[in-house]
Amino acid sequence: MYASRPAAAKEVLEDPDTPVSEVQFPLKETKELSFITAAPATSTQNPNERVIFQRLEEKTNIHIKWTCFVQDQFSDKKNLALAQFGNLPDGLFNAQMSDYDLLRYAKQGIIIPLENLIDKYMPNLQAVFEAYPEYRTMCTAPDGHIYAFPWIEQLGSGKEAIQAIGDIPYINKKWLDYLGLSVPTTTDELEQVLIAFRDHAQELKDAFDIEGDVIPLSFIIYNGDQDPAILINGFGEGYGDTGDHFAVTDEGQVIYTTVQEGHNGHNSVYFLGDYDTETHTFVKEEARPLDYGMDFYAPPTTELPDGRRIMIAWMKSWDACVVPNSQKWQGMMTLPRELTLRDGRIWQQPVRELENYRANACRYEQVELQGEQKLPGIEGRNLDLSITLADDEYECFRMKLAANDEYETSFCYHKSEGILEIDRTYCGVTKDIVCTRKIKVHDPKGLKKLRFILDRQSIELFINDGQQVATTAICTPLEADEIRFYSDKTLHMTVEKYDIVLPA
Repeated sequence: MYASRPAAAKEVLEDPDTPVSEVQFPLKETKELSFITAAPATSTQNPNERVIFQRLEEKTNIHIKWTCFVQDQFSDKKNLALAQFGNLPDGLFNAQMSDYDLLRYAKQGIIIPLENLIDKYMPNLQAVFEAYPEYRTMCTAPDGHIYAFPWIEQLGSGKEAIQAIGDIPYINKKWLDYLGLSVPTTTDELEQVLIAFRDHAQELKDAFDIEGDVIPLSFIIYNGDQDPAILINGFGEGYGDTGDHFAVTDEGQVIYTTVQEGHNGHNSVYFLGDYDTETHTFVKEEARPLDYGMDFYAPPTTELPDGRRIMIAWMKSWDACVVPNSQKWQGMMTLPRELTLRDGRIWQQPVRELENYRANACRYEQVELQGEQKLPGIEGRNLDLSITLADDEYECFRMKLAANDEYETSFCYHKSEGILEIDRTYCGVTKDIVCTRKIKVHDPKGLKKLRFILDRQSIELFINDGQQVATTAICTPLEADEIRFYSDKTLHMTVEKYDIVLPA
């Protein structure tokens, strides 16, 4: 919390000798303060609707007049609000300022020092500072002043302190004692405890004078010790985790990682929908995966000056070690991709600048394929490779990339089912990781075009002009550079290959 220069601060500064004993809460007369804060677009934009602020107003008789901005816009809106020197708020709650911001606004006279106010009017915080002088030091800016009220949370000491170990789940011991239950030590015991909390909710409300609902398990996403990720690995084999705790099964079902068993690798989903700029509400459609492969994580996007929306992702999973034992590095990024919105979906293509690095073109027009064969000139590990399939009467079409007699990564399309299966079991992995993925081709006409971007240790597949994409990391020796084609019946295909050659 930060104090700025207007009314409330001014009154205190004009009468700094007011003794604490003369201030008693709740105040006899209602006072009003103005504050700026932020809240997620999905939550209430009126903090006074929150129980915590209702209780504070009841206990103090101080009403807060809030200016609440949507979280995503808070940085810009806050700066604009603080630029209106003649109309400043009394303070900012959860202002998210850096040390540089504090000093900058203090120098401009926008925010005021707080140390004298703390010493005179905040005996509880002052007592903490006296008992733990290091906290006062941590709150003091380089210019010797304190500009923000701290959040101090201390539990335990030494190596068992909450600051040292983090990720601590909490359970209501009073509820356990009342119901005659022990602290759970296994997931099965935890399940039974939560069921008991649910089934005895009314008893708990009556016994402990609970005004709201009894919630057996609650959490706050992105909130460190209160994030549900701390419980995931206790269940089944674990799905690992993504930033928003969503994953997509092989069947295209969106699941929540905190309640699933098994393992599905990492992925990211997106939502389309309608956004109301007046109410700041978003009505979303069904979730869809951004990438159907096994190694696609945490994808940021940016807009280029020419208006293109570009996305790049981490080609890595926390628990998928797709590297040979001798390799000293791990993890890489996908190729930057251009995003477009078509037919209610996000389509992706490699950035067009990749074409500047094409060399050594090799093309086969309507070549006939039956059984397994290789095409002269179609090989390598740094390629831009496109295949167009004719609508012939075949059932199984397969390609093996980064292949030789020992290694391969295969892409097999089952036409009648409309399923494309990726298998990197023989790419050189030596650890127990996810190696297969089945993809339902979205286009009702089936698989018509495949575009592979091969790098030394990765394969990015763009299906049907980028309607779907699948990213796969491999760890295959570079001498495995063959590309093999197979069809169970006669199939005609057009193949176009370019080497990707970067300047020396």
